[in-house]
Amino acid sequence: MNDYESLKELLLHDETQTIRALEKELSVLLKETQDPDLIIKRLKPVIADLLTQTIANSSDDIAKAMAPIMGDAIKEQVRTQKETIVDALYPVMGNMIAKFVSGALKETIDEINAKVQNNFSLEALQRKIKAKLKGVSESELLLQESELGNIETVFLIHTASGLMLWQGSRHDEVLNEAEMLSAMLSAIRSFVNEWIAKSDDAFELSTIDYGDSKIYLEVSGSCYLAVVVHGEIRAKMQERIRAALSDVTQAHSDAISGFNGDSATIDQDAIASRLEKLFDLEEAMPKATPISKGVKIFFFISFIVALIGVIYFYYMQHVQEHKEEIIKDRFYRTPELNLYKIDVHVDGDRLTLRGVLPYERLKHLSQTIVEDEGLDLTIDNEIVLTRILDTPEAIDEKRALLDSVYNVQDDVVLASQYDKGLIVLKGVLVNTRKKSEIIENYAKLVGAENIVSLLGIKPSRIDLNIHFDTAYSSLQGSQKEMLETLVEDFELKRISHLYPGYTLHLNSYTDGIGDVKRNHVYATQRAENIQSYLSELGVDRNDLHVNIMGRSPKDYNASIDDSRQARVVQLRWVHSDDL
Repeated sequence: MNDYESLKELLLHDETQTIRALEKELSVLLKETQDPDLIIKRLKPVIADLLTQTIANSSDDIAKAMAPIMGDAIKEQVRTQKETIVDALYPVMGNMIAKFVSGALKETIDEINAKVQNNFSLEALQRKIKAKLKGVSESELLLQESELGNIETVFLIHTASGLMLWQGSRHDEVLNEAEMLSAMLSAIRSFVNEWIAKSDDAFELSTIDYGDSKIYLEVSGSCYLAVVVHGEIRAKMQERIRAALSDVTQAHSDAISGFNGDSATIDQDAIASRLEKLFDLEEAMPKATPISKGVKIFFFISFIVALIGVIYFYYMQHVQEHKEEIIKDRFYRTPELNLYKIDVHVDGDRLTLRGVLPYERLKHLSQTIVEDEGLDLTIDNEIVLTRILDTPEAIDEKRALLDSVYNVQDDVVLASQYDKGLIVLKGVLVNTRKKSEIIENYAKLVGAENIVSLLGIKPSRIDLNIHFDTAYSSLQGSQKEMLETLVEDFELKRISHLYPGYTLHLNSYTDGIGDVKRNHVYATQRAENIQSYLSELGVDRNDLHVNIMGRSPKDYNASIDDSRQARVVQLRWVHSDDL
C-alpha cells in the first residue's frame, strides 16, 4: 500500500466500509429479484392481506375488471374440459331442472283437470270415483294409467370413450356384445349432437324409439345412463333416473372421468347398489287398482240412484218455487194486499204465510186467494195483525204505492192526490170496468175520509176498415169474422155501460167513379149491412151511428186496386162532446 492508499484509508475508512456494505446488500437484492421462487416466498405472506383489503375497498371495480377475463376463462374451460364442468354442475342443475319440469307438469295436470271435469261418460264416472278413492286428482290418475313403462336394462357408459362402465338388467340377464352396444350408442349420440349443434350451443339426444320400447339417455358429462324402457317413460321415472345418475357422479366423479378401460378402477359394487334400485321403480310408483265388475255395477247403480235423487230434489224445488210465484203474483195483482209485504214459503205440501197486516179481513183475504188457486197445500197463516199509525206520511206512501200498482196495467193511467183525508183521483181508463174497483180500493186506505173521482173514459182506438168490390154491398165471410173479433175484443155489447158518452160511427165512403146517386145507395147499403150484422151479434143499435161520407178524402187513381181502397166503411169511436 503506498502513501496515497494509506492516506485514503486513514481519511475515508468509515465511508469505505459503508460503501462495501451497500455493494454487498445490492448484490443480494439483484440476485433475489431474479429468483421467481424467492419473490413468491417473500410476497406470499403479504398478498392475501393485500387482496382482501383491495376487494373490501373496491369490490365493484375489481368485478368489472375481472368480468371479461372470467367470461373468457369459463368459456375456455367449457370448451376444453366440458365433462368436468358438467360433472360439477349436474347435481345442482339437475335438481333445478327437475323442479322446473315438475312445475310445468303440475300446470299441465291442472289444465287436464279443467277439461276432464266437463266430460261425462260411464268411463269418466268410473275414473272420477277411482280418483276420489285413491285421493288423487283425475288428471294424475289419467297420467298414471297411460304411462305404464317398465325399465328392462340400464347401461352406464363413459362419455369420452364410449366404454361400458356398468350394465344391469331386470332379470339379471347377461347381454351379449354389450360393449359394442355402448360404443354404437355413443357414436349415435355424438353424431346426432354434432349434426344438430349450431355455433356454441350444446344439444343432447334424449330418447331413441324402437317399437313399443325406448332408450332413454340421461347425460351428466363424463358418463351417461342409457335406460331401455318398455312402454311410456313416466315423469317420476325420469326424476329417479336423474337422481340415480347424480348420486353416481357425485360419489365416483374422479374415477369415472379418469377411466381408461380398466374396470378395476371403478367401484362396480357401489355403482350397482345405486343403479339396481331403478328396477324397483314400478313398486315405488302408484298403481291404478283395478275395480272389479261387481264394484263397477255397485258404483253405477249408486250413481243412478244419486242422480235420480238430485233430479227429484231440483224438480220438487222447481215445483215449490213455481207455486210461490203463482201466489206472489196473485198478491201483487190484489191492490189491497200489494200495499203490504207478505212472505210466501212452500215446503213440500205446506205453505207458510208471514207478514204484518192491519185488518183481520186482509189476513183472511190472503188465505182465501191461496185456497182459490187449488194448489192442494196445507196453509199455515202466520200473518201478524197490527194497527198501522194513521200519519199523513204513511197514508200518502200507501196512496203512491197504490198508484204504481194500477199504472203497470195497460188499461189504466192514474194519478192521485191526498190532502187532509181527501183523495182526488185523476186519470184515464179504457172502460168503466175498473173504475168502481179503483174508487173502492182507495176508499179502503186508512185515513181516506172522502174520495173525489175525476177519472175519464177513453176507449182504445178502433182502426178497422171494411173494403168492398165495385157495385157490391154484401158482407163476405172474412169481413164477418173481422166484425165478430171486434165485438169480442171491445165488448161492444156493453157500449153504453163500458164507454159512457161514446158511440161507434160507421163512416161509409165511395170511390167517386160513376153515377153519384148509385154510389150513395151502395155506400148506404154497405154501412147499414155492417150495422145490421153488429146488431145480430148483440150490439145495441142505438150505440151505432151510420155516416155516408161520399167520396173518399184521399186522392185515389182510377185503377182497380186504388178504387177498392176508396170503397170502404171505417169504424171509429166518437164522443158526444165531439159531435
